[in-house]
Amino acid sequence: VRADIVVVMLGTNDGRPPNWNSPSRALQYEADYRALVDVMRAGSIPEPKVYVAVPPPFYGHSGPAGATLAAMNASVKAVVNDTLPALVPRIARGLGLRTEPIRVYDALGGSALSQPDLFPDGCHPNDDGYLILARTVLQAMGLEAVPPELQRGEVPVALGFQ
Repeated sequence: VRADIVVVMLGTNDGRPPNWNSPSRALQYEADYRALVDVMRAGSIPEPKVYVAVPPPFYGHSGPAGATLAAMNASVKAVVNDTLPALVPRIARGLGLRTEPIRVYDALGGSALSQPDLFPDGCHPNDDGYLILARTVLQAMGLEAVPPELQRGEVPVALGFQ
């Protein structure tokens, strides 16, 4: 793999119950994360600039109320909203990255879960959420964010999608 810039943002699917099924899973997540970044670094000369991002918050899947859905939501929220916001920066420090973790989590509502309107299904951002995500990543890289003429609610049409 040859890359100048690598952005790694992992975690939401990892938080699902059969994937994160024990307290030791955090150790495996960290080992896998480090291995992925090491592969990216090893494949490029010069070494790429690596950014890691704390994934968006998990608001909880909506659907028919039931014990199964409630248990799954609680499990994923515990991982995505409680564990990963501390674990990803720790991994970044351990990797000796020259960049700060990108706080996508905070930009999309953080621990207050303050932007549920950006997550119609409780998990996946809508177009406005993806716009905020893109701006957050680009700004962290010191690059021009999404053009100012693309405002919230105008992304699909402005980019030619109907």
